[in-house]
Amino acid sequence: MKTLHYTFKDESASYYHFVEMLKEMLSLTLTNNIFLFNNQYYRQKRGVAMGVKFAPAIANLFMGMFEDIHIYTDTMYRENVVMWSRFIDDVLLIWKGTSEELNEFMKRANGNPFGIVFTGFSSRTEINFLDLTIYVQENKLLTKTYRKQTEVNSTLFATSCHFDPVKNNIPKGEFIRARRNCTDSQIFEHECTTLHNRFKARGYKTRFIKAASDKAHKITRDQTLNRTNSGLAAEKRSDIVKFITTFCANNRIIRKILRKNWHLLKLDEHIRKYIDDHPTMIYRRAKTIKSTISPSMLPEEDQHPRYTWLQTTNMGFRKCGCCTMCKHAHGPTIKFTDSFGISTMIKENINCKSKFVIYAIICICNKIYVGSTIRELRIRIREHLSSIRSQDSSLPLAVHWQLSHQMDDKNGIKFIGLKKISIGRRGGNRELSLRQQEARTICHFRATRVGLNSDNEMGVFL
Repeated sequence: MKTLHYTFKDESASYYHFVEMLKEMLSLTLTNNIFLFNNQYYRQKRGVAMGVKFAPAIANLFMGMFEDIHIYTDTMYRENVVMWSRFIDDVLLIWKGTSEELNEFMKRANGNPFGIVFTGFSSRTEINFLDLTIYVQENKLLTKTYRKQTEVNSTLFATSCHFDPVKNNIPKGEFIRARRNCTDSQIFEHECTTLHNRFKARGYKTRFIKAASDKAHKITRDQTLNRTNSGLAAEKRSDIVKFITTFCANNRIIRKILRKNWHLLKLDEHIRKYIDDHPTMIYRRAKTIKSTISPSMLPEEDQHPRYTWLQTTNMGFRKCGCCTMCKHAHGPTIKFTDSFGISTMIKENINCKSKFVIYAIICICNKIYVGSTIRELRIRIREHLSSIRSQDSSLPLAVHWQLSHQMDDKNGIKFIGLKKISIGRRGGNRELSLRQQEARTICHFRATRVGLNSDNEMGVFL
């Protein structure tokens, strides 16, 4: 928080409200990092939580404050430092004093109340900084790619289940990085040979490796250093609508369907303004073996005793046994199958009094209507029966009854609870999760095509 106050202390009055809002938002996120360990909740009192998006920005602001107070004000800095460049917490400096004076400057920099400790290496001919080795040759500063001695070939396997363009662009990015890092042409060629061998060892096809190498050879090093004029970074429109989905093994089929029918969207004069000539797809990360067998949060322990052969399980839908809607309940059962053979397992304990439930109403003609409710299920079913009795033309179930059945037949209606939405220990929007699950269930049973649902709201996923 001291960093924030220091950073914004000189802001003009015109930005006062924005700065105060930003400080309050950052204060909430910095002081409320809650984590769970051994079924106990803790709050982190010092430092920034690992993995948060603004952590590098906070680190930069903190180091900027540290430099203003303890580095730039030092007399040895003003007398001996020719250049001071920093990337987050890595510093590259050019020192014109003696080695003894440099060691003394390091000691003074480390004598600070913030706990910042610098460890350094100095040389008159060669030094490593980030992924570069900077060396002196014929009174010129040259660079080449630097790898640690402990570095291993950790390139993504070509057989990995990742989006193909992602894997194909890895060689391109590495060869262009080599072109940018290597000043000398002979060293660049040697680096290309090294990269070729590393990619071959990970299963990449020779034609992809060669294409990436050829692209890097066709551009100059100056072009890689000036991305705005190199053509490497194309201009992107921020208002283009993108297709976002979770990555899966069927992504090629999905892309093929989109490309085949994309011209249909271009026919609409309102939509065509917000889409490109070809679909732009973005993939969310899917579940991996690692996330499955080693999740960041372990499942809650079952506090209930294990069921024996004398007891029934707590899965499935059953009547509550004490309401007027029980006579319409379809159960008890742990599996529901519609007239087309589409089925689903009921993995929660659901009855007439359950809340936040996805349910299905089975008509006497075996067509189903899928809905959801945050109230007790029996109350929502009673409303459906009332809409049939009052002939409410705004509800699809009542309209179907008016067109296809007699009023006396409503006693043959059955209902079943399919899924109950609950919130885990991390919380979440329960109502939104309910609506999203309702949309998935409607699609699963094809309730808008062969059932009684008039539409399916997909906007809940945006």
